[in-house]
Amino acid sequence: GVHDVFIDSDNLVDLDCLFDIVKFRVGEVIVWLSGQLLTRPWCVGEIVSAKLTHNRLMVVYCENFVPIQLEDVADVRCLLDESTCQLSN
Repeated sequence: GVHDVFIDSDNLVDLDCLFDIVKFRVGEVIVWLSGQLLTRPWCVGEIVSAKLTHNRLMVVYCENFVPIQLEDVADVRCLLDESTCQLSN
């Protein structure tokens, strides 16, 4: 069958809207695990939104993907590229 495709770069202006699209209008999410994916707040937000709403996730691992280390989770600011967003305190 024919399916619509949404690419997150279509809407990076309003992240709340982007996360709502993932939650309510996307049935399946393909996570392309590249080296920089987990440093991009909107990508992390999309993955979390998809997981919380039980969307199906398909994961594609790239050679340059580096998993997050447990000690890095304590300070999420060291993981994210803050130049691309403004984090609340």
